[in-house]
Amino acid sequence: VAAKAKEAAEVAAKAKADAEVATAAKVDEAVKKTQSETDAALATKAVAKVDPEPQTAYPSVYSGSILVAGTEIPDNAVLTAKIGDYTSSQAIITGNSFQNLVVSPGNSTYIDKPIIFMLNNVESEPIVELYKPGVTKDLKLIFVGLPIESKVNEEPKKISSPSPSPDTSSPSPDTSSGSNCSFVSNNNNKDYSGAISLALILLVPLIAFKSTKNK
Repeated sequence: VAAKAKEAAEVAAKAKADAEVATAAKVDEAVKKTQSETDAALATKAVAKVDPEPQTAYPSVYSGSILVAGTEIPDNAVLTAKIGDYTSSQAIITGNSFQNLVVSPGNSTYIDKPIIFMLNNVESEPIVELYKPGVTKDLKLIFVGLPIESKVNEEPKKISSPSPSPDTSSPSPDTSSGSNCSFVSNNNNKDYSGAISLALILLVPLIAFKSTKNK
């Protein structure tokens, strides 16, 4: 009887110990869960505090040199900068240099976006340049495949005046004398030819009459 009582006591003690262990495990699990939720909440709050304030898109100014492969920079060259759908105003080009290329998109969404440089709508060779507000920087831009202007020297065309059609109604002047006087004299001769002929006709009988009378 004593052995059975002792065995029953040991079973009861073991059951109690197992129950205590199970309870302790549940408590630890609950504590861990609560701690995880607390850590997550703190992390979320910390991230919210770290978020930076929106930046202002201050203007950036670029200058530097331009190299065009195989040709010189055209006289009408236009250099601009593009960021997405934004296009800057054109730079001032003097010789092979440029200055005052102002990039001012006015929107912070363009910050850290790549800048593409265009010369007469031709993109420069790859260059890693991101838009940073308020930057002043010198660059060397290289362009390949820029259209070359061909200049054609045209000879002036000779304008030939149409030759006047001959006027058959008026007599042509006598060009052998070299002046218009011959034309007048010719006209005068024509005007007096009839009178001279008449005078000769009258003069011949008169001369014949005088010669007969003298005989």
